[in-house]
Amino acid sequence: MARMSAEARASIDRMRRAWTHNLPRRVKDQLQAAVDKGAGELASAVRRAVPIDQGDLYQSILVVHPYDQWMPANPNVRGIGAVTHDPKAISADVVAGDEKAFYAAFVEHGTKDQPAQPYFWPTWRSMRKRIKSRIARAFRVALNGTGIKGPTGA
Repeated sequence: MARMSAEARASIDRMRRAWTHNLPRRVKDQLQAAVDKGAGELASAVRRAVPIDQGDLYQSILVVHPYDQWMPANPNVRGIGAVTHDPKAISADVVAGDEKAFYAAFVEHGTKDQPAQPYFWPTWRSMRKRIKSRIARAFRVALNGTGIKGPTGA
């Protein structure tokens, strides 16, 4: 698979943001609902997979939205969306780790003295297709009847 240059990736991201910002409100709301549902399911599944000692790591697993303008202190394992502070972005981040559970990445990836106990990324990989399908389906349903063609002509 060919690697994309940082400049090309930035250009595509700018086009995607411009295209997304010009969507009708109804379409954005339906897309955000699908993203929120996927993020909530992922957070629940990650909580089920996390090894529990004192419960701090379990409690640190949250869904964070860009419009919240809040991110836990020291979230060191993230998934589902790019972390953005754009309140118009259609996004949700699932984060693990905070001030008490600063060791989230140590548990996920291990240390020289402690073997890895992956809980976040294996769960994301197992749910990725389902989450992406839900978002794509919501996108198709939301665009149906608007006369707008998706970026792939869908």
